Amino acid sequence: MMKTKWYIGALAVLFVACKAPTLQEEAAGKYGLFKANGTERAEIDSMVNGVAFQLLHEMHRDQENFLVSPLGLCYALNMLNAGAEGMTQQQISRVLGREGLADSLCRKMLLADAATVKSQSESPDDEVSTLTSANKLVVGADVALLSAFEERMIQSYFATIEAGKEAQKLILSNTLTFDGAWKEEFEPTETQPHTFTTEQGKTAKVPLMKGQFDLNYMETEDYQLVKIPYKGDFNLYVLLPKMGKKLGQIVPNLNATAWRQAVKQMELADVSLWFPKFSAAKENDMKGVLRQLGVQDAFDMKLANLSNMVAERAYVDEVKQEVRIDFNEQHTHAEAQTTVEVAVLSATEQPKKKELKKRFVLCNHPFLYVVTNRFGAICFMGAYQRP
Repeated sequence: MMKTKWYIGALAVLFVACKAPTLQEEAAGKYGLFKANGTERAEIDSMVNGVAFQLLHEMHRDQENFLVSPLGLCYALNMLNAGAEGMTQQQISRVLGREGLADSLCRKMLLADAATVKSQSESPDDEVSTLTSANKLVVGADVALLSAFEERMIQSYFATIEAGKEAQKLILSNTLTFDGAWKEEFEPTETQPHTFTTEQGKTAKVPLMKGQFDLNYMETEDYQLVKIPYKGDFNLYVLLPKMGKKLGQIVPNLNATAWRQAVKQMELADVSLWFPKFSAAKENDMKGVLRQLGVQDAFDMKLANLSNMVAERAYVDEVKQEVRIDFNEQHTHAEAQTTVEVAVLSATEQPKKKELKKRFVLCNHPFLYVVTNRFGAICFMGAYQRP
């Protein structure tokens, strides 16, 4: 009896020891300790900002508000890319730049964000800005998730695993939440309604917050760029076209390299700033956007190769992102949820039959015929020209 108890106790200890720490547990008490070196920062810049400007070029439309979370999409695409293979992976990698971020760097980014959340015991009176990120896999009952992929998601992305209600669906999701406290707040009594003029000449009254701050600033003949800091390691950049210039004329010339060069040229200035107090929300269907950027095979049930993720045949059904942001005199709050829905097909399931165009093939005159094997190789070829 004693021997049995010892084994049970040993198994319990082993289970606890093997349980991976959560993102919050591993980051606890390590505020500011996760730093990226020059090479790592260049990799992050190349991927996240590269994706950001691709999205801007593809999604920006005159007369329409634009709102997207490049980082949220990058996390979701990195997780998807980890389960892809062949041409499917290559197409996703081209959007991310090379093969996306290494697992170790994704892990460091997640830990760095989590470590910005100080406990009250560390800084009870010092409000800081925080960015929290949560990755999750929702797995349907009929989905055979590969153990290597599951382990990679837990170790590198701190993903939680949940049972899904739809048996043949696997959902990869990332949720970002940002709470930014301005380093210098706007005075609420200074907020006044002002006339806002669109590029089409239409006007509307909007509340503009006003402040006089020492801020990093630069300008070109086309635009002004100002950097508004939050408490902690976060900043808001505002790019404002000069009078007579339109945002639609500037956007095509922006990319990660041009952005990096502009930021380097910024110098401290005494800035009188008027910035709108507003909220915005957007539901983005990213499937069409990613198709335009070159991700094609992942959405095709015949061509998709997600063999590093699941044992069954599968393809990406939907990629969606819901984003909202709110600016006021004290802080900024923003949330983004990015979801990648993977549909898993059973061995006997066939794609839904589409309504097809009618065609007629009447072999009443000479024709060529070809017999191929399972690999498409021609085994027999002939021409029937007379009976």
